Amino acid sequence: MRGGRVLEELEARYPDIARLDLRDRFGARGYYLHIQGYHEGMLIDVEVERELVKVRMYIDDVEKIVRKHPT
Repeated sequence: MRGGRVLEELEARYPDIARLDLRDRFGARGYYLHIQGYHEGMLIDVEVERELVKVRMYIDDVEKIVRKHPT
């Protein structure tokens, strides 16, 4: 997975990014929403809503990083 490798490289270079545990969080959201939710159809509405809140928090953290570490 390319996204996971990029996150791993960023975490190695920047301790503040490593503390956010983005790579693991990315994988977890992908697993729950894509695998369990979409492919397996195992998530109920409240679980999907809970995961989407976590996605929003993840996006907020990424936006902070982009502002702090512009390319």
